[in-house]
Amino acid sequence: MKRLSGALVAVAVMLTTAAAAYANHYQKYWPLKNGNSWTYDNLRWEFQSQINVDDAWAGLYHVTNLPTLGEAWLAWSGNTLYIWDAEEAAWNALFRFGAAAGTTYTVSLADRALWNSVQVTVAAKNVTHRLARLDRTLTNCVRFTFAFPGVADAGLVQAVFAPNRGLVFFEETSIAGPVESELTSAVYNGRNWGLNYVRGVEGGNFTNYPTGTNQILLINTQAEWTAFYALHKPGQTAPDLDLSAHTVVVILAGPRASSGYTVKVDKAVWNYPLNSVKVHVDEITPTGIVLWVITNPYHIVTLDRKVFSANLRWEVIPATDDPASDE
Repeated sequence: MKRLSGALVAVAVMLTTAAAAYANHYQKYWPLKNGNSWTYDNLRWEFQSQINVDDAWAGLYHVTNLPTLGEAWLAWSGNTLYIWDAEEAAWNALFRFGAAAGTTYTVSLADRALWNSVQVTVAAKNVTHRLARLDRTLTNCVRFTFAFPGVADAGLVQAVFAPNRGLVFFEETSIAGPVESELTSAVYNGRNWGLNYVRGVEGGNFTNYPTGTNQILLINTQAEWTAFYALHKPGQTAPDLDLSAHTVVVILAGPRASSGYTVKVDKAVWNYPLNSVKVHVDEITPTGIVLWVITNPYHIVTLDRKVFSANLRWEVIPATDDPASDE
C-alpha cells in the first residue's frame, strides 16, 4: 500500500460521499481497479507504454505512467475524475466527463511542472473512434483537448475515452512533432481485451494432419500437442512449448492446387470479456511460376495467455500486395 497523507485520507471521505450523491454514468469511461492496466502502441516510433493501477484504497487509485503526468492518485466523484495535488494537498478536477461538449476549464497542479495552468476542453461527446491495429470501431466516446500556455513542444494534445475501455487514444507534442498512442490491449478486472501477443512456432506448405478448409485448432495441453504433432509430422518430436499458461494456435489452409500459397497469423484480438479470440489470418496467393502439386499450407503460433474458443478472419492477399513478399 502506498503511504497516504492525512490530508489525502480526509479528502477521500469527502469524495466518496460526493460520489454517492451524484449520478456516475461516466465512471465506466475509465474503469479503475487495482491490477487493471492499459497497453499502447506508439504510432510514431513503434514502442509500447503501459498505464497501471498498482494500488487502491477507499475509492482512491494509484495510477502510474499517465501521459505527461507520470504517477498520481485518482478518484471518481460523480461524473468527474479528480487528481491529487500533493503540494497543495487538494483534489483537482482532471476530466469532467459530465460537462457539456464545448466546456473549457483550467487544471492547475502545483506539483506538476507542465500542469500549472492547463486549459482542458470537452471537445466532443458520443463520437466514434477507430482503433486501426485492433480493426475495431468504438462508439459513444468522449474526446478532450488540451492547451499548455507558453509550452510549444510538450504536453497532451488530445485524449479519447471509450465506455468500459478507458483511455483508448492520446496524442502528445514533442520537439520532433506530434506523437500518437493507441490502445492495443488491456486487463479489466482480471479479463483481457485487445491484441494478444503472438509468437511463431513454425509454418510451411505441407502437413500430414487431416485438414478441412480454412481450419483453426486450439491446443491447451501437452497431450494434445504431442498427439497433433504425431499426425502433423510423423516420427518427429514436437517442439518443447510451455502450455501451462499459453495456447497453441494451428492454422490449416487445407488442400491448395499448386505451390506458392502461404498462410500466416497476422494478429489475434481478444474478444473481451470472454477468454476467446478472433484470429486474423492472411493467405498469400501465388504469383509467377508455380509447381502444379497439391500443398497444405499451415502456420503454428503460441498466444501469451490461455484461450478456449476462437473464430477466424481469413483474408486472401495477392503476393504482390503482401509487404513481406518484397523482402
